[in-house]
Amino acid sequence: MTLGFVQPNDTTSIYELLQESGLPVSDLTPEHLQHFLVMKEGGAVLGVAGVERLSLHRGLIRSLAVSPAHRGKRIASQLYAAIENHACSIGLREVYALTTTIEEWLMRLDFERVERSDVPDDVRSTAEFAGLCPASAVVLRKILRVPAENAPNLYVCS
Repeated sequence: MTLGFVQPNDTTSIYELLQESGLPVSDLTPEHLQHFLVMKEGGAVLGVAGVERLSLHRGLIRSLAVSPAHRGKRIASQLYAAIENHACSIGLREVYALTTTIEEWLMRLDFERVERSDVPDDVRSTAEFAGLCPASAVVLRKILRVPAENAPNLYVCS
């Protein structure tokens, strides 16, 4: 298995996997896919995860999915760790996620539940928050970068 950024020939497989997993695809653009990672075996896409930059320091975790035939093999964990590392490397300090299915799993990764009324405007204005994800979706947040102990203007990945 190999993990890497999305290649142009991965797009169709990604859309099929996301649709099969019940995740929205109507708003995904080539710009979004620049910040998506895939786990592949040969040419087959086994899993996908992305992050969408919303502001200078905030992002939204997008489209974390693994094909049903490959679940239970820690692919989601590897994808999430890699996409979080990518988010940190592009300067994001916090990420949000909307989910109806993996709340407990994300909580084990240090996400915390956020009331919908407390969600920042840039998250609230996303297509996912505004309507693609159902109103029953849970909103979660994770702080990725914290001030360095001896340098309050320097942030380090947690």
